[in-house]
Amino acid sequence: MSRSHEDSFVLEFIKVYYGTGNLEHLKYLLSHSKPECLTNRLNELQVIALFYDAVSSEKVPLELPSETLKAWKELAGEVALRNTLLENEGSKVIEGLSKQGVKCTLLKGFSLMEKLYGNNWIRPVSDIDILISPDDFYCVKDYLLANGFTIYRRDFVRYWDRVIGKLFSEQHFFKSFGVCTLNLDFHWNGVMDGTSIESQYDLDRHCWTENPERVHFGEIEVDCLNLEMLFIHCVDHLALHHRFNRGLKWFLDLCQFIVKLGDQLDWSYIRSIVTKPNSRKAFGITLRLIHEMVGNSGPAAGHWKEFWSEKGLPGEYSFYKKQLISMNPKTNLFLYQILFPTKIKHKFNMLTVLLFSGNTFSILGRQRPFLRPVYVLYKGVEELLLNRLQKKKKAQF
Repeated sequence: MSRSHEDSFVLEFIKVYYGTGNLEHLKYLLSHSKPECLTNRLNELQVIALFYDAVSSEKVPLELPSETLKAWKELAGEVALRNTLLENEGSKVIEGLSKQGVKCTLLKGFSLMEKLYGNNWIRPVSDIDILISPDDFYCVKDYLLANGFTIYRRDFVRYWDRVIGKLFSEQHFFKSFGVCTLNLDFHWNGVMDGTSIESQYDLDRHCWTENPERVHFGEIEVDCLNLEMLFIHCVDHLALHHRFNRGLKWFLDLCQFIVKLGDQLDWSYIRSIVTKPNSRKAFGITLRLIHEMVGNSGPAAGHWKEFWSEKGLPGEYSFYKKQLISMNPKTNLFLYQILFPTKIKHKFNMLTVLLFSGNTFSILGRQRPFLRPVYVLYKGVEELLLNRLQKKKKAQF
């Protein structure tokens, strides 16, 4: 299946940004892309601000039509405005919780933007992730509800002691500010979300908050993960949480990590943390993808060979590579969960869980065990038909 000119432009633009692409080919792709479709695609992939900054600063010497450049600038401005509001309001929440005695550790997003991009506006933020102790959950809940936040799955909270604190590892809160919504995800017992795919990995056995660093967040300073654990978490988030799917924003974070900070990472420490075959595969594939994109501008990405031997099914690596800008998530995510474990027995275990476990929360929903295989087949056919319909509409447009 061939990519659209717009998607090919996105990938070639990133390569040119890192010095591994072909500027003339990029210009060709631009001339064959529909301006409105390209702008919408960049906005959908959440990279519009980065692309605008790269063009306006001439990091990528590309001449855009004036209307296209204007559209990119306006959307980049919206990203900057939203990030400013989220940082301001989010820092107030953490400051308030700190006064209540709650120790907060900032994850991803704002904890890495200054390090990777030199500012807090170029990378869009959809929510703010905060790590807390499970003992502080009720204090956090009461404080947020008293300050106008709404709790997602409110009815679940009553089962915290018996169920939620054990089965889940995060809780979502949100509050609207006009047209903007502040989303807060509080994590405990580690940073992974406990889904079926992540249960095959053991990264949460480590102490994420060991040797924390401090980072400016709004008007305050707050703890964040140390550099190595932050990198490990970013890989986990892209490869295991999002399964690479529509993961271009997080992939660019990792590209920037390797280019800007790769020589500062303690790779022996990372290898001591990432020891299990499944986890090592996640790292190896991610680092190889980065290496293909950034080339010699990020030599640290060459460490991928230390984590993954390239063993896999035919076409498996190409499948993961395509996920970064994939548009048909459900069927691909289902295939990913089966393909990714390194051992055949683990692949069958995952398939069994997805097909027959009625108590499993997954991308396929929750049904009675005997109905799940039927439901999986139904969803697969539905996704294929919807995909074909979307392609026909795009072709007509």
